[in-house]
Amino acid sequence: MTPNVDPITFFNKANELMVKNSPAAADKEMLEKIAAVNIGPGMEFDISVLTGDVAENWKTMLTEIRLKLIKEGQKFSKSLVSGTILVNRSEISIQNMLIVHW
Repeated sequence: MTPNVDPITFFNKANELMVKNSPAAADKEMLEKIAAVNIGPGMEFDISVLTGDVAENWKTMLTEIRLKLIKEGQKFSKSLVSGTILVNRSEISIQNMLIVHW
């Protein structure tokens, strides 16, 4: 999906995907809540449940989510790189011990 997808397309696609890939039992409570606005397996989203400037609110939400995902992704990348450096140092240390031992 493109980042510029509208709410109707987004939620209808999510509903379709939930038919093909059933939500986990642990999501039951959340599914009951969002069913009130026609989000769930096999449902058809009704945009009339949204209020205010839907287009502007949707755009703002997507921007905020994108920024949060970028920030979280950077944390993960730093953690991954840090872990890789530690693994590589451990491998070098083990190789050095083997060379000294033999």
